[in-house]
Amino acid sequence: MACKECFSLAGKIIVKTVKILVLIFIAGFTLAFSFSFGQSLYNTFWELPEEIEVPNIVGEDATVADNKLKEKGISLKIVDSKYQEKYPSNTVIEQDPPGGIMVRRGREILVTISLGPELAEVPDLTGFSQRQATVVLGNNKLKLGKIDSVNDSSREPGEIMEQNPAPGEKVKIGTEVKIKANKGDEPMVKVPNLVGVNASEADKYLEPRTLQLGTIVWEWHDYVPKGEVIRQIPNPGSLVQPGSQVDLKVSAGMKGLDFNLKQKSLVIFAPKGEGLQTVKLVQVDDLGERTIYNGKHAPGEKIEITVHAWGDSEIQVFYNTRLVRRIRF
Repeated sequence: MACKECFSLAGKIIVKTVKILVLIFIAGFTLAFSFSFGQSLYNTFWELPEEIEVPNIVGEDATVADNKLKEKGISLKIVDSKYQEKYPSNTVIEQDPPGGIMVRRGREILVTISLGPELAEVPDLTGFSQRQATVVLGNNKLKLGKIDSVNDSSREPGEIMEQNPAPGEKVKIGTEVKIKANKGDEPMVKVPNLVGVNASEADKYLEPRTLQLGTIVWEWHDYVPKGEVIRQIPNPGSLVQPGSQVDLKVSAGMKGLDFNLKQKSLVIFAPKGEGLQTVKLVQVDDLGERTIYNGKHAPGEKIEITVHAWGDSEIQVFYNTRLVRRIRF
C-alpha cells in the first residue's frame, strides 16, 4: 500500500509541475508576443519617419529630378504645366515645398513643368492685302513684319506674293512674318454720282466700278423724297482705289410724317476658311429688298456697320453666297 501511495503522490507532483511549466510557457509566449506586437504598433503609428532636406529641382528635366528625389526617399508629382519661353519642354519651373525645406521620408514634391514656348502655325498670306494679312496674323497671335515691294503687272496692287516664315511653319507666339507685296501701278476708279438715286439702286452704279456700298445714314428732309441720296463720300468724280467704300446720306422724308425709322449697330466676323471670305448683308424692310454691304475680308476679320430701316426689318447675312443668319428688328 505504501508503494502505491508513493507512486500516486509522485504522479500528482509530476502533473502539477507540467501544468506549472505549461502556464509559465504560455505566459512567457504571451508576454513576448505582446511586446513584439506593441513595438510594431509603435513603429507603425508613433515613430516618425526620418527627415530629409528637399533639393532644389527647378530648372532640371522632370525625369532627372524624379530620380534625384527617389534617391532621397521622396517622390515627384506633376500637378500643372505651363507654356514657358525661358525653360525647355518637360523642365521643372515650380516646386512645392521649395528646396532647403525639411520633410519626412515618403513625402511627394508637387511640381509644375514647362511646355516650352507656345507655338503657332504660320498662315498662308499669299493673295491677301497688307490689311487682311494683319488681321489673319493677329488671329494667330503673330505680327506683320518688314514689308518689301516688288513690281508685277500681272498681280493686284498691294497683293502679297511672298512671305517668311513659310506657310505651315511652327514659330513662337509673337513672331513677325516678313512679306513681299506687289507695288504695281495703282489703277484708280472714278466714283459715280449717286445724288438723287434711290438708295436701293446704289449697287447698280457701284458694282461695275468694283466699289462697295458703305454706311447709309438717314436724315429727315423736307424737300427730298424718302429713299433718295442727298450726299455721298467720296464725292462724285473722285478717283479711288478699287474696292473702296462709298458712304451715303439718304433722305428719310419730312420729319413727323413717318416714325418707323429704326437704327441698329451690327458687329459681324468674317467666317474662317482659306483665302478671302465674302460677307454680304441684304436688308428687307418697307423700302423693299436691297444689298447694304458686300465685301471681301480675311478670315475672322471684324466688320462693324450701322443699319437704318423703315418699319419691321430683316438683315440677311451671307457668307460666300450662303445664307447663315437672319437678324430682325
